[in-house]
Amino acid sequence: MGASIISNLNLKDYVLVYKKQICPFPVLLVVPGYNKFMKKYLGFPLAELVVLIDDGMWAGHIEMKNWNDAKEKIFALYQKNPKIIDEFIAKLKPRAKMFLNFTSSIKKDGLKLFKLSDKELAGLYKKYCDEYISSYMYSEPAPNLLKDIIEKKLKERLINLLKDEDKLNKVFSLLTIPSVLEQPFPIDSFVVREEKELLKIAILVKKNYMLEKRRSINTTEDIAILLKKKGVADCIVNDDIVIGNIVKKKLEKHAEEYAWLPVDYNGEPWTLDNFKERLNEILNDKISPEEKLKILIEAPKKLKKEQLAIKKEYDIDDKIFYDCITAQKCMAAMDIKKEVCSTSHYHLQFLMKEIGRRLGLTLTQANYLTPNEAELALTNNQTENKRKINDIKVKNIKSTRKKFTKKFLNARYHQSCYIEGETEVNFLDKDDENAVRKIIEKAPESKDKLIGICGNPGYIKGKARVILETKDFHKMQKGEILVTSFTTPEFVIVMKKSAGIVTDMGGVTSHSSIVARELNIPCVVGTKFSTKLIKDGDVLEIDAGNGVVRIVK
Repeated sequence: MGASIISNLNLKDYVLVYKKQICPFPVLLVVPGYNKFMKKYLGFPLAELVVLIDDGMWAGHIEMKNWNDAKEKIFALYQKNPKIIDEFIAKLKPRAKMFLNFTSSIKKDGLKLFKLSDKELAGLYKKYCDEYISSYMYSEPAPNLLKDIIEKKLKERLINLLKDEDKLNKVFSLLTIPSVLEQPFPIDSFVVREEKELLKIAILVKKNYMLEKRRSINTTEDIAILLKKKGVADCIVNDDIVIGNIVKKKLEKHAEEYAWLPVDYNGEPWTLDNFKERLNEILNDKISPEEKLKILIEAPKKLKKEQLAIKKEYDIDDKIFYDCITAQKCMAAMDIKKEVCSTSHYHLQFLMKEIGRRLGLTLTQANYLTPNEAELALTNNQTENKRKINDIKVKNIKSTRKKFTKKFLNARYHQSCYIEGETEVNFLDKDDENAVRKIIEKAPESKDKLIGICGNPGYIKGKARVILETKDFHKMQKGEILVTSFTTPEFVIVMKKSAGIVTDMGGVTSHSSIVARELNIPCVVGTKFSTKLIKDGDVLEIDAGNGVVRIVK
């Protein structure tokens, strides 16, 4: 079967599009989501996805011709209907609301999942997969395809207008950052919304602290000793000081509401301790929480004012400017998708842990089962437990259970390759995997120099810190250069500590580029091999304006 699949693929036309430390599930639900969207609106499915896995590093490759055809088709639809992204997000919102109501019930009933039969658990798993796909089709495919081609066409038109590459990067970068958006898009991304709410809690802490300070000098001294010893948030949440009673509930509610922030697909959710640590950082910062909140509130209108000034300065016509606004909407739509998916993935972990418990697997191992395998394993587990089966079925069941062992799934984690098509997922045998790797895997041209795209100009020399997973965020030290596959909203915390950013993937409208411009730090994206060549502690020299990264030590 594997050989026939490979023979039907033009592997030389495949390119890397996504690389991250994640498990196959629930990523395996993305392709069906794309297929459902593309078949309905573009008239053809997504070509087979080819994935290489190395020690948990997931690297997805797509056929470029199929991808480009999809981008051209979505752009043609956009030209006929400039509000197409608005309409897809309007379709997504009610579906996403129902979907998250369902997934939140999984989390809420997490402790009761063990009472379900294997059949009921398999049914819940299947329902999650089906509803995920129905929701996903209206979230990522359209904005992801459209933003790429709009970026390309906008740059072509702007360079003809500006006649200067440096001006192009500056103008294009500024005009494509989401500013003040209208419905159905929120003004704030979920990252900004969460930060605003945490800042309000920090302001409340200060207010209550000052009230307590006025009441008693002795109490103030006691508070000061506690704060110095433990930190503000720790004292508050543990009721060590009087002012903690009001804030404690707010911080606990905040932690419950935003625990999913770093999850992405399979990451660890944040605990109350994580939010306590962030609250302490806010209260110990030189810039007051009041000032930070004011900056965040005024930022969208300030940005829109700058964008209108750029439009006037370079005499950018309304058509080009509207395309810039559409690019902004694509970015905002991707942010909505991120919030919906990360939240549902967090809720899913409660279900997957129970599935893993019944099959004798860890959460990670359970996430290395394909949907068909997971349902089959649960079905066979149920039948085996009932012991009402004939000898032939017993033999098949034992064979199935033997296949889905820890050793078998750990081997997939360490090194494997699968191809996901329209209807099935196939993990390849070693011969086919080696054949695929020989064609797809590319070697870097140099061992000490990387060429990428300027995300934000500037020069910096400093130590590298390679961060591939959210669980490694604590390793990031202020002033280091962040090196990663690509960034997503949960990376903002470590990006704020960094003196520069280098990524394997991305373009000028990628998350890395946008945040780097907001932070005004050098950024080079799309280097392809940064996480492969650069090691923690390497001294890097970044000439971001020219897209060059050198490993100097």
